[in-house]
Amino acid sequence: MKFLTAIFVLLQLTVQAQRYATTDEGLRVQLNDDGTWVLLEKDTSTAITVNPKAFTKPSTAIAVKKSVENNTSLNYNPVKWKSSKDKNNEDAEFEFDHVKGNAYAMMITEKIEIPLESLKNIFFENLLENAPDAKINNAEYRTVNGLKLLHMEVSGTMQGIKFVYFGYFFSNEKGTTQLVCYTAKSLLNEYKTDFEDILNGLSVVEK
Repeated sequence: MKFLTAIFVLLQLTVQAQRYATTDEGLRVQLNDDGTWVLLEKDTSTAITVNPKAFTKPSTAIAVKKSVENNTSLNYNPVKWKSSKDKNNEDAEFEFDHVKGNAYAMMITEKIEIPLESLKNIFFENLLENAPDAKINNAEYRTVNGLKLLHMEVSGTMQGIKFVYFGYFFSNEKGTTQLVCYTAKSLLNEYKTDFEDILNGLSVVEK
């Protein structure tokens, strides 16, 4: 399944790779060059809160992309987001670059239905393979354009670079959609509003 196996394309920098290990007790540690090590936190929470607010697509989201894999579509603001001409993730049906640069979005779609309750753990376990210090900062159910979906905010470090992901995860009998925005952690405040806007453009269309 296409679970965000190559979404670290924003980290196109040459940096020294960190080394990690797993203890006999199953704990993940970061190994430093000076012989020391650091115990990494692992998200053990299974709680997903419910956000009572109803989210809708913004009026500026006048451009649309319709999936050919399932029945989801995405409305977005073409002034803020441009469809990427170069495909960085072969699993993504659509990719977007922010017009300012340094912020990205992608929509991964497939025809397999996956329970929302399982998506949190699947996403996080795959993320840990690339960023062992990854942490879920928020996980909640939202109602977006009439759809019940899972919203997650995740942060972590890959090759010394701190990153953040904002994502919507939706699934029904027609398939599963992952819509994820990402940037460096230091740039989040600059792009957070635009992340929320493009995420709230996710909807279902009748085919």
